[in-house]
Amino acid sequence: MQELQGAVGTELEIRYGIELKRHRALFDAVWRNIEDKTVDGMRYLGFVLAYCEFEEAVDELVEAVEDEELFSYFLSTGQANQGEDSSEVEDEQASDARRHEFLLWRDISLDWDDVYTARAEAFSEYVAKILSVDAAVMRFRHRLLGDPLRTLSRDEANKLVLSHASHFFDFARFRKLCTPLGEKDTVLTEYGPVQENGRLLLRATISVEPPGVTETRFRLHPSQDSLLTFVWPWGGTERPQTIEVWPDSVLGELLKMSVRLAKEHPWSVEDASLFILTGETLFISPFTFRTLQSQPGVDAHEYNHDEITLTMAPWVPGNTVLEAYRKIRQSLGYNGRRPSERYVALFRFVLAQSGVHIVKSPKLAGLLGHWRARLSLPKWKELRKEWNERYPVGHAWHYGQKDPHAKLFRRDFVRAQEKIIGTSYGLPGVPGMPMTSAEEQKMVEGLLGAAERADSQQRK
Repeated sequence: MQELQGAVGTELEIRYGIELKRHRALFDAVWRNIEDKTVDGMRYLGFVLAYCEFEEAVDELVEAVEDEELFSYFLSTGQANQGEDSSEVEDEQASDARRHEFLLWRDISLDWDDVYTARAEAFSEYVAKILSVDAAVMRFRHRLLGDPLRTLSRDEANKLVLSHASHFFDFARFRKLCTPLGEKDTVLTEYGPVQENGRLLLRATISVEPPGVTETRFRLHPSQDSLLTFVWPWGGTERPQTIEVWPDSVLGELLKMSVRLAKEHPWSVEDASLFILTGETLFISPFTFRTLQSQPGVDAHEYNHDEITLTMAPWVPGNTVLEAYRKIRQSLGYNGRRPSERYVALFRFVLAQSGVHIVKSPKLAGLLGHWRARLSLPKWKELRKEWNERYPVGHAWHYGQKDPHAKLFRRDFVRAQEKIIGTSYGLPGVPGMPMTSAEEQKMVEGLLGAAERADSQQRK
């Protein structure tokens, strides 16, 4: 019993960030409430212990704790998050080292020594320093600013990016007409496709004040020669600014240079663009991650597919990587326990019994329209009977023929399905999908009828 209670406590700590040592009295009170519960005249806790495997029992009892009003009230007060971070320090770390939170993303942060941040900052400074003498970077700065060592301020860089001239003019025309930055107004007066000698071109007309010059430039239409998309997240706007630029323009050349630097060095393309213009030292994070969440499937059946990709420097402490992985996984709603063997076997058993039910067939021997089908299941009573033939009385996985045991068969399948595919819309599937031809026709008629009634109401 103590082992089970401890496992339930550990799971609650993982899910809610609770330090149960500080809230032992609360947890003991909730546990006593669970011990007093009954199911059909039987002690609930005794039923769980007699019927469930260990991992299943932990799942069951964690849900029971979550359903307790006392526990819900405790969470609502915010006391659960007031404990100290209990992450352990590797042996190589000094016990008296200064520590701080390293923010990964939104509310996901790591507690680690300041020396690791200092190391990452030193590395970032070195990369920026050596790239200031990169031949291509120096050439770009010379072509734009007339000096291979000159850079812009952040404000000047924003003015350059926002200038219409930088989207269309090459270096020579930009330097002649649009510098010094901030002292010239550029207006795009005309932009669109034109026909010239049978060729489809793109025309841009830009006026520059002063000196009161208007220039028109032509290039092949994007259908024949694509434009480039320049992204600038440094302008202080809520969302990055996205600009279509001509490849031989100032921003076009900047983008091509940035792509090259991002491939060769640990920067994003946007980071590289900022560095080329301003020379700013950009922090190279030793730890980044990416999550992918999707819900693919077919008409009637879905599943959740989530991925976590961690990218880290090899010197990041192992316990920090584990802490980050746990927090990211928790943010996606996952816990760290192994799945119950019975749950896995039950899900695979029911899946194997499913059959294909054709809901709608195409017309003209498959030449017009599409097949629509779903997976169907036998009755749950029949499924349980066949399961029990595989696992007869006396086997730990046997389900009784009377309630509450009989009801648990379907409930356990639903739980198993949600753990394995991440949704309850797996089997039997989304109700009413896919629709038959008659159901589709009925739905269309209903929508048309509703539209007609709404229209008639407006006319009255």
